[in-house]
Amino acid sequence: MSINLFDIPEFQRMLTPNGILGWLLWVLMAMAAVWLVRRFPGRKPAWNRNDWFWLLALLVAIPVLMVAVTVRLPNEGALPIPALGFPATGSLLPLLAAVPWVLGLAGLGTLPGVLLALFSGLLLGFWETRSPFSSMEFALMAALLGAMLSQGYRTRFFEWLRKPLVAGVLVSGIYPLLYIVTSFFWASTDPVASLDFALSRVFWTSVGFAMPLLIGAILLQILAFRFPQLAAQPASGQPAPSERSLEARFLFTLGPVVLLAFLAVAALAWWSAGRGSEQLYAERLSASVELAADNVPFLLETGQNLMLQLADDSRLADASPQEALVVLQSHLRAVPYFQQLVLLDTGGNAIVTYPLAENFPASGRCCRRNTAVICCSGAQQQ
Repeated sequence: MSINLFDIPEFQRMLTPNGILGWLLWVLMAMAAVWLVRRFPGRKPAWNRNDWFWLLALLVAIPVLMVAVTVRLPNEGALPIPALGFPATGSLLPLLAAVPWVLGLAGLGTLPGVLLALFSGLLLGFWETRSPFSSMEFALMAALLGAMLSQGYRTRFFEWLRKPLVAGVLVSGIYPLLYIVTSFFWASTDPVASLDFALSRVFWTSVGFAMPLLIGAILLQILAFRFPQLAAQPASGQPAPSERSLEARFLFTLGPVVLLAFLAVAALAWWSAGRGSEQLYAERLSASVELAADNVPFLLETGQNLMLQLADDSRLADASPQEALVVLQSHLRAVPYFQQLVLLDTGGNAIVTYPLAENFPASGRCCRRNTAVICCSGAQQQ
């Protein structure tokens, strides 16, 4: 993990969605963001000179704050983008990146805030993620945050949703699900590879999204006490969806319980699958090690017998270096067990080596017979 100040990354090629389904998902996300903007427009400024000035200032602040303070998160266990291959890098955490569009949502309305978030996600896509869905992910999450801040339902639950910090926490919890879904449509054409990639990076990627959003939400919560125009709109007396019918009340009451149960079951299944794969991997590794260990005595005995056979060869007793080289070469080719053979005299001086080498490794083993010593280095068979 490293912290950088004003480290401007290089622009990279952004990938495209996979086929028609990828583009269809991109369009559906855009339509969902547009619907939320139309349904919950938020504050409606007069768009005088001051409003245009603040919009321009927030637009310029986005790239500046994105590179002002960045943290490179760990890449342990993170897989590279399957469509691009190695190397794998940790996710980038721009701590102040969400401040402009969060303030834009509260001060200028949902539409300007969503456009600012769209621009922020687009820059992050070119600088870091290379995902074609980064801009739409940020726009959709900004539209959802703007809807929470600007809705005027009168129940206590929706009153809490109008608090920036509560809304930011809820949006941060929804983002991982959106990231996993979109990864299927750009990371790779293989669904399994895309799922592995998404699951290996979802935690740190979610941290990279949640931390800037929570910083922006906390800042907005503080500024709302000083500047009333940034405070959430009070309840308008509009009945909440759960108050309009008994079916809606039942759905809003039971829905969160079912969702939590589903997430709990999914987390348990994920944990069980991970434990099972780790146990299977450990058993396979243990079996391989035991098999290799059982073969070690056989390999040692085989090497010792080959050395004794070679040392008992009478042709090496009074052979010239050229003749001894032919004998060593024939033995090494007949039984490709050793990597090197060396013939030494009784004084330990090398007579001939095959293959040729300046120094005989210290790990070699020797066997004395008559007036010659034969040494062997390294088994070729493991």
